[in-house]
Amino acid sequence: MLQMLNGKKAERLLRAAACILMAVCAAQFLLTEIRFALKAPFLDVLPYPVALLVLCWIVRGDFRCRPLYWLGLVFIVWFAVTRLLIGDTRDRTPYYFLVEIGILYAFVFPFAHASGDAERLRFFDGFAAAFTALVTAGSLVGLWAVVGSRDWLVWNGGYRIGLDEALRLEILGVNPNGCGVFMALAILLSFYLLARHWKPARLAPALAAALINYWALAATDSRTAEISFSVAAGAAAAALTFALVKKKTWLRAMAALCAAALMAALCYFGFGVGVRTINALARQDGDRREAVVETDEDSGAAAPVREIESRGQGDFYTSGRMDIYKSFFAYLKDKPSVLLHGADNFTIRMMTSYGMEERLANMKLSLHNSFFQTLATVGLPGLGLILAICVWLLIGSLRLLFGRERRAWERLLPTVLLLLIVDSMAESPLFVPFDQTSNGIFDLIFFLCAGYVAELGRKERTGARRG
Repeated sequence: MLQMLNGKKAERLLRAAACILMAVCAAQFLLTEIRFALKAPFLDVLPYPVALLVLCWIVRGDFRCRPLYWLGLVFIVWFAVTRLLIGDTRDRTPYYFLVEIGILYAFVFPFAHASGDAERLRFFDGFAAAFTALVTAGSLVGLWAVVGSRDWLVWNGGYRIGLDEALRLEILGVNPNGCGVFMALAILLSFYLLARHWKPARLAPALAAALINYWALAATDSRTAEISFSVAAGAAAAALTFALVKKKTWLRAMAALCAAALMAALCYFGFGVGVRTINALARQDGDRREAVVETDEDSGAAAPVREIESRGQGDFYTSGRMDIYKSFFAYLKDKPSVLLHGADNFTIRMMTSYGMEERLANMKLSLHNSFFQTLATVGLPGLGLILAICVWLLIGSLRLLFGRERRAWERLLPTVLLLLIVDSMAESPLFVPFDQTSNGIFDLIFFLCAGYVAELGRKERTGARRG
């Protein structure tokens, strides 16, 4: 059996199957963002071929000498143990959580190594191109809706393309903050594809896609996504500048810091320009001043459309998150056992315990901080495993960002991780799944890039170049 699995034909078959299953997982997680009801049918079927493939990888020894991947497997085991410790037996939800985590850590994470160099790069390039094209198309339609004061409703009125009740861009039921992360990722991936497959003719479409997504990101009014993108763009500018300047180390460091600061400032200024441009285009619509956005489909209540710049004046910085964080620490003090094994349905338990039931409809999905949410779900041991993974990835990312023999597209991969981590500190959850929705597509992109960063960064010590 082992001899058959180690054959050349078996290796090609397993790598082809891995790419196909990865594409199916990507489709599943993306559709879950738009239509949560699609999650259960996929997760009832998907674990069996994934588990078979992972078993073949383990038998072949593809996980050997990869401590980073073993940390992911240990996290899966600990997650299962915590579900048993807290008696989490709510219908099939714990099973779906475990399947989702198993796919991310046992399949998506080590995919970069087990699939082979050529396959992983071909798959990621195709995935990045499809993802960027899909998000750019959605951004273009969304901008059309904003500028033209239109509001398209699909699927019985539950999924909108246009402005939500807070007058922020929403696309097919994905909230504005989620849309903002999609658009920021699409911008980074546009430049990744341009750097990896450079041809002068591809410059114009790449810049057009980046500009469309940039304006759409401004229309979402997602401060967390804008800040995260500015940090990631600054890191990319610093790394590229460090590679271009060949003189003394201190001069390279100063140039890199200046480039990072300049890029962050340009992003901040650019979002303001984008908002003003959208407003200027909107004013060209003769009906703009009289346009309304439906806020209650049943009652027909309506609110006047205001300019994008005037939104978000109330509770500008935290949007209620500080109340949740205060309750979080109070809950941990009252329930110290959570620090060991976490809690079932933690956020709802916490908010009902501290008189925040009125916020459940909007805030029950997460703590708006991935590390807090991981602590709340799987305790300090689980959080320790996540932090160990992040530190390991940080080391690999630094080798790519500031290594001497790296190409531009290799330096851009760690910026995707940075964008998602910074955003997850105030908005989109990573690492563990949730009750009502799944940010699985962000997790998939994160761990897919993490696997590539680990493989590429591992070679930096010998100066080798991959791909």
